[in-house]
Amino acid sequence: MRILLINQGHTDNLGDRAIAETMTDLVRSEYPDANIVSMPYIPDEQPTDMAAEKTKPVQFCSEERNSALRKIVRGVKRAIRNRGAEPLHEHYERVIRERLGNESFDFAVIGGGELIKGNKHPFYYSLLAWTTVLMERGCPVALLGVSSDARFTRQECRELHDALSKCTRVMVRDKKTVDVFMNQLHVTCGYAPDVVFSYRFLHRQDNGMPSDKDHDAVCVYSYHELTEALKNRYTLHEYYEMWYQLMLQHVKHPVKLLYTTYSDYCESTRFQQWMHDEKHVDCTLASIDDTSDYLKELSDCDTLISGRMHSMIFALQYGTQIVPIPIKSKLATFKQEWQNNAFDWKQTGSEVCEVYRHEILALTD
Repeated sequence: MRILLINQGHTDNLGDRAIAETMTDLVRSEYPDANIVSMPYIPDEQPTDMAAEKTKPVQFCSEERNSALRKIVRGVKRAIRNRGAEPLHEHYERVIRERLGNESFDFAVIGGGELIKGNKHPFYYSLLAWTTVLMERGCPVALLGVSSDARFTRQECRELHDALSKCTRVMVRDKKTVDVFMNQLHVTCGYAPDVVFSYRFLHRQDNGMPSDKDHDAVCVYSYHELTEALKNRYTLHEYYEMWYQLMLQHVKHPVKLLYTTYSDYCESTRFQQWMHDEKHVDCTLASIDDTSDYLKELSDCDTLISGRMHSMIFALQYGTQIVPIPIKSKLATFKQEWQNNAFDWKQTGSEVCEVYRHEILALTD
């Protein structure tokens, strides 16, 4: 049996890597002898990892450009770069056909993550391209554990409806996306929490959790990845001040700065220097290159303040209290559905695992 997994687990984002690892483990548990092939959701994306990215120097320039002007400049550069170029959806379809060659698969799994996007986002064209090419080859497709940012034009709604309707199984990871699929895209879908909620259950890591936790942690979300609305609300100095005030409000132990993306590593490095210069406070910057490094840091962490969803999904499973900062809409959804200090990772992890296994097995029924 040959199985194709399509996801964002090829980048420095440890949350995306955790999704890919967990989905692979789930598929492998049901089809232990299968040949599992993994490819990036953005077809021409080049693999990166945290350790390699961290060899680059961190820029400490804090110059703040006008956000509107920056957006115009980016648009002009993109227009010049794309002038006369192959349309993106055609480019992606061609790249996928070239990468697949003559290979055939028994089924494909796309997901999870916030993959359903509009506004001409690359993810939008990725979904259209993958479903088109795989349908040409008669390959059943399951779209599992995904969510949506819910910003689409009418044409995007129509095209996403057509693409999603081609999928054999569709399952989303939050109630907000259920509503988007039903009322905007008019697609029937199932629901289960993010697949990474089953990570600890699958890895059977029951031991080694210290009873005395001696530090708190902060994951500072990259300032440059904020939406334009938030950048207009905060200067960089004000943004750091917000995180400092959160620390004063919620931490009781020495603070360690954690991160799950390279951009957050850079921001944490700059924030560490700002804390030293402006507040005369020294924070420890963790050394994290992969998921196992992050989990080791959680082992003696009492409270985590974070704007990254998967950093908190892990924290819930490993006995760390969380303070979600809803920088993005999916964080607000996460906070509403999953901020629960009484979270039973064994029971819930098992239940999440079983739902995904059922969806995967259904592809060969």
